[in-house]
Amino acid sequence: NLPNVRYYDNDVFGNTGELFSLFAAEPEMNGRFIFLYSDILFDPSILEKLLKSNDDISIVVDRAWNDQKERDTQTNRGNPDLVITNQPPETGYRYIPSGETANLEKIGQHVSPVDANGEFVGMAMFSPGGSSTLKNIYKDLRKRDPLAPFQQASDLREANFTDVLQELIDGGTQISCIDVYKGWLEIDTFEDYRRAWAKIQ
Repeated sequence: NLPNVRYYDNDVFGNTGELFSLFAAEPEMNGRFIFLYSDILFDPSILEKLLKSNDDISIVVDRAWNDQKERDTQTNRGNPDLVITNQPPETGYRYIPSGETANLEKIGQHVSPVDANGEFVGMAMFSPGGSSTLKNIYKDLRKRDPLAPFQQASDLREANFTDVLQELIDGGTQISCIDVYKGWLEIDTFEDYRRAWAKIQ
């Protein structure tokens, strides 16, 4: 129990997805807010970079995925949330970033590793306008058949966060990508935990 933290429990977490859990905290989504996966560790500079975004909806994309693809190696972290953006990442031994913000086109575990040009870190930020857009689309989705397939999920209750991002894109909403290069870890297994603990000790 931490001070100054308000908790929202999803009592049916075993039968629902990330999106359902997120909207358990809908009362807190009235203005600018940051969404974070709970199983990631990251360098503070990544969060600082995200906070500087002035766009309505921004996500953090790790461009190191492109290096792994070029080395023709396989990730050992299961099925990562991969992305395709409208701008390919910078390549080469040395380069100066263009400064232009890429827009998200596709996201999710179904994105082909060959086609992907980045990986979703699990961090996003919504402006007050972006928050309103997110809540409105979720409200509309709940009016539909609750058992109907939704994006890559069997139904809305089991949807991931990436499913609603793709739904927003499909509806014409622009989602900006904040590029980073490594600087984060994901804790999926006990071995991941041990490796992360060794790095941060």
